[in-house]
Amino acid sequence: MIERICDEDAMRGCCVKNDERRVERSSGRNDGHAGRLIRKLALVFLAFAVVAVVLNCALAYVSTRDTFLQSEAYRLGQVGGYAANATPQALPSDALQAWKDNADELDPATTYDQSLAETQGLISAYNAEVDRLKGSEEEATEEDQDRLDGMLAEYERKSIPLSLYSLDAMLDRLRASFSVSRLAVVVPDEQNETVLYVAEGISGDQKRGVDAHFFGDEEQRLKADYPALWEAVETGEPSTDPALAPDGETYAMYVPFAVDGQTWVYEVSMGTDELEAAVRSQVASTVVVSFAVFAVCLTAMLLLLRRTLVKPLVALSSQVRDYAASKSAAVADVIRSQCYPKDEVGDLAASTADMIDELQAHMDDIARMGAERERARSELAVASRIQLSALPTVRPPFSGCDDFGLSASMHPAKEVGGDFYDFFLIDQDHCGVVIADVSGKGVPAALFMMRVKALLNQLLREDLSPDQVLARANDGLCEDNEAGMFVTVWLGVLDLRSGKLVYANGGHNPPLYRHADGSVEWMRDRSGLLLGSFEGVPYRVFERTMIRGDSLILYTDGVTEAMDASDHCYGDERLFQLVERECDGYPASVSGVIEEDVRAFAEGADQADDITLLVLRYDGQENGPAASAAGNRG
Repeated sequence: MIERICDEDAMRGCCVKNDERRVERSSGRNDGHAGRLIRKLALVFLAFAVVAVVLNCALAYVSTRDTFLQSEAYRLGQVGGYAANATPQALPSDALQAWKDNADELDPATTYDQSLAETQGLISAYNAEVDRLKGSEEEATEEDQDRLDGMLAEYERKSIPLSLYSLDAMLDRLRASFSVSRLAVVVPDEQNETVLYVAEGISGDQKRGVDAHFFGDEEQRLKADYPALWEAVETGEPSTDPALAPDGETYAMYVPFAVDGQTWVYEVSMGTDELEAAVRSQVASTVVVSFAVFAVCLTAMLLLLRRTLVKPLVALSSQVRDYAASKSAAVADVIRSQCYPKDEVGDLAASTADMIDELQAHMDDIARMGAERERARSELAVASRIQLSALPTVRPPFSGCDDFGLSASMHPAKEVGGDFYDFFLIDQDHCGVVIADVSGKGVPAALFMMRVKALLNQLLREDLSPDQVLARANDGLCEDNEAGMFVTVWLGVLDLRSGKLVYANGGHNPPLYRHADGSVEWMRDRSGLLLGSFEGVPYRVFERTMIRGDSLILYTDGVTEAMDASDHCYGDERLFQLVERECDGYPASVSGVIEEDVRAFAEGADQADDITLLVLRYDGQENGPAASAAGNRG
């Protein structure tokens, strides 16, 4: 014993020395690994910084734009309000109609100063003529009075355009003083959805521009395109938010006011390019400051991470690689001997050493469990083959009969299942058919299924009626049923000569009966409770006569309760419609159609329950005895 311990200590010491030499060999790689990790972290943080800066700039742009837009809206509203308050006082009575009546006198090229000089010249000439006539010793003649009246009429005629030019000049001064792109006064026509331009804050030769407007110009302003304008007209209140023009080039504020009982509107605009230029100027400084702050923080964070995180992790990674190569438990001692920081990295190193110790024990357990699992899988495969071999094959062990066709299949949800079917000739003229569903799945259900199948087969061969078979089988299954298992059973006996079907249903799904003419119905006759729960339960027997071409479709709940990937149930109605629509062939094709439809419905979902089908078609003569031999078709 002492020698063995010494040998083990020596081996452990050799392992430690080998690990130390391995650490020395890998130390040259640690710096390279640390450099790569630092570069990766730098790239990650740089990407984060870029994203953060971009997001910060986007938020700053949106915030600055909204703030600037609101401030500009307030400023434009103030300009429009000032102009709206000053305009009615500066206009003569019924000015709009007077301008319309004297439209021929209005010239876009004439400035306010030119019109003022012209009217002042007229009044000066009038005053000079009056002074001349007053200073003359001769009495004024009627011709002199007519000349004075003509000069006064000419002055009044020229004064009408002067008021418009005066309004035009005032708008131009306001536009220049408050740096707005456009300042116009319009008269809206709500019925026609148009506006009549009265004046615009551009004067002189500039009015010849393509985009300039002058008195009398009309422009279509649909309510759908200019909702803010028409809302201001309807409410009589100035707009509170800037409205973007349909062309996207200007923002406008609308200020309504009354002139001679009619609604006029001031339209104060600014270009979107001006707004964007101001916002970009503000955001540019934010971008520079944000990027500088992130760059400083990134550098400091990377230096800190390299010292406190990267180097310890690289060292620990080297030890883990050594363990992966050597599978030696001595690596855990080497990890514990290293000086790791007393933080999460140190906890990780300690946990890694503990994990290596536990891993050695778990590896033995895993190997043992793998062997046991493989043995259990092999045994289940054998059990599955035994169970399937206990079921009759699709072609029964009899041949030569043309009186009926039959097809059956069973697909367990696990290696072995609890569903089963059975069919056999009781005598030359009677065929027994059984389908059943045992509670649960797996090995317990399979064992109980074998017991039920053997018991039902035995009782049917004792010349008992289906109700008597179920009653005696139920009593037999209740005995020594400590597991509390139960089974649903549908059992029938077909007279091959007459087509008479005698059957009983012990809690099983109702079969579908397809008549030769293509009509389908449920056989919802219920004889009694399921088998295996209560002793002494009575069962009823039912009967019907099958004619040539009639089919009986038996199934378990694995068909109707199949689920798709969205947890939708296949359902009785879908099965009914399928049998009614497509299942008009022989049993093999009918069962194939149903199985394919269930698979297509449940595509992508796991099979939750055993799926069992049995299709029986009666092909006996409508009148006359059945054939004496037995067989199967379909």
